[in-house]
Amino acid sequence: MTVVNAVEQIRSSKGGRPTREAAAELGERILDIALEHFLRYGFEGASMDAIAADVQVSKRTLYQRHQSKKGLLLSVRERERHVYRAIVNIPLPRGSVRQQIGMLAHNILDAILNARALGFMKLAQEIRRAEPGLVEDGAFEAMTSYWAGAFRSVLSRDPMLADYEPDRLQSVASVLFDALVTVPFARTTIVGNLEDSKQARSIEIERVLDVLAGGIPSLQRP
Repeated sequence: MTVVNAVEQIRSSKGGRPTREAAAELGERILDIALEHFLRYGFEGASMDAIAADVQVSKRTLYQRHQSKKGLLLSVRERERHVYRAIVNIPLPRGSVRQQIGMLAHNILDAILNARALGFMKLAQEIRRAEPGLVEDGAFEAMTSYWAGAFRSVLSRDPMLADYEPDRLQSVASVLFDALVTVPFARTTIVGNLEDSKQARSIEIERVLDVLAGGIPSLQRP
């Protein structure tokens, strides 16, 4: 049974609106299909008619929920944003500061270097060229700041850094984030001199941690 059939069955059996659960399930399916279309055809090439047909709902349903194609795109992006924010909320295993910082960097890089994340970033670049201002609301900066905050959280629990002022701790966290995430990501996707594999990322993260450990004793090998 499709999502839409399930919704219609609930609607007809009760003679009213679908249950909250069914409506939420349909909402997720709409966003899933919309994401596929945006990634495949781009913002300009994606069609509300085609999206509605693939979801098996009327185009009116899409407009009722999202007002416009722009609104649908922003809804998709908002869901993706929450997915990627949650990367750093995964509980870290017990270990040294070095091990936990390394694990954070691994988790983020593994997530943002998959096909879905890269496709969405490419879509965002296309939109910036075609529709300047459409997605320029600081969401990306807020995301990276949130991720860097996870690095700071690990550092703040380290007794060796207990005397650091908040601003200094934030600066250290930002340096770690850039060195362990921003630079490896750019080397993989733009420069092309870092292999896109877990093993290559692991070697690079350990290399960078070794370099930084000279100034941050907490990052020294056990």
